[in-house]
Amino acid sequence: MKLERLTNPIDKPYYSDMEERLLDIENILGDDYDLDRLRELAQADREGRCVVLPYKPPKPRRIWKSKKE
Repeated sequence: MKLERLTNPIDKPYYSDMEERLLDIENILGDDYDLDRLRELAQADREGRCVVLPYKPPKPRRIWKSKKE
């Protein structure tokens, strides 16, 4: 699902906070992210079903070649 930016600057000062929050949300989601998926992830996080597993980058390995080739 591709999102289209719907928020444009509004001249009313009482909308400025809401406008800024909507712009931030649209910037975070980007064009290719689905709002339903974000809702699922937020719900899973609230229910304790969403965890971030630790990541340890692999160590570089050296490859030794024999001179008998």
